[in-house]
Amino acid sequence: MQKFTALAAISMITMLALPTNYAEAKKADAIKQVTVDCNLPNASLQDAIDNADGPTEITFVGPCVGDLSVKVDDITLRGQTVNDTIDGSIFVNGARRLGNYPPPLALSAVS
Repeated sequence: MQKFTALAAISMITMLALPTNYAEAKKADAIKQVTVDCNLPNASLQDAIDNADGPTEITFVGPCVGDLSVKVDDITLRGQTVNDTIDGSIFVNGARRLGNYPPPLALSAVS
């Protein structure tokens, strides 16, 4: 019974954190997903950043080598695993809202 209660509590918290209006829901749906495999010879994380149009989450695989310049808003760079890295500097030139866009749902413990 306790396991069911915990699942129900998490479900309720998740429902409360969902977007409350149509504009927020459309914004969350509009995030483009791009994957770059830096293990491939012609893969370019910079090209993925430069070609981003609107909110974009770029997932990269492998060690990506080289400096990056982010000039557009609403970019998230995310390694597919903890072993995926960027070996270089990331320069942010006038871009806003970098990182988690929109922010992930926050769940809190329920006793």
